[in-house]
Amino acid sequence: MTKFMCSEPVDFPYFRPRSGTVKRPLLWLYIENPHDENNQGFRYPGLIDTGADRSMVPYTLFKELGHDFEAGHSPSQAGGIGKGTMRTYTHSARITVLATPKDGKAGRTEDAVFFPIDMDLVFVEQSLPFILLGQKDFQQLFHYQQIRAEWKFSLRRI
Repeated sequence: MTKFMCSEPVDFPYFRPRSGTVKRPLLWLYIENPHDENNQGFRYPGLIDTGADRSMVPYTLFKELGHDFEAGHSPSQAGGIGKGTMRTYTHSARITVLATPKDGKAGRTEDAVFFPIDMDLVFVEQSLPFILLGQKDFQQLFHYQQIRAEWKFSLRRI
């Protein structure tokens, strides 16, 4: 079991998404609904997106977390993540960053490398292969450093 860390940097390898040709700063997250003890959380990949204002969670995940999409707060429209604009609603979620095994497959839930974080995330009415981890929520909590020469990146909890 990986120990929880608070301030030590943790390195993660860059990975090439299945449909992509370029290596990306991907990591595995365990996401759960902090208001529903009966709801099982699940692993899902996250992409650190330094160009995204807010983190965006694919629409397809809201039901798995036990959320009613339109019952979320702060309804809005999002653009820049596909063609046109999509509806968004904000919901609470708890995310835990998981260690990434060398094969890049889903990390085990017991391999948490930082304490779980409760935050409001934007659920967007679009299917995405990963959660986009944006600047105004996820990246405010972590110091992110690219180490391109070694095809890895480092995160440290602020």
